Amino acid sequence: STIQQLASQNQESGQQLRQQAVSTEVTPKCKVRRGGMEK
Repeated sequence: STIQQLASQNQESGQQLRQQAVSTEVTPKCKVRRGGMEK
């Protein structure tokens, strides 16, 4: 159970870091991905 808890915590922290990076970088990568997906 401890391993699962650690994994869940890592996922949550990763998501938070991604959200922070996205908000600060204005997401140039997301724009590129969206453009590629649309095309």
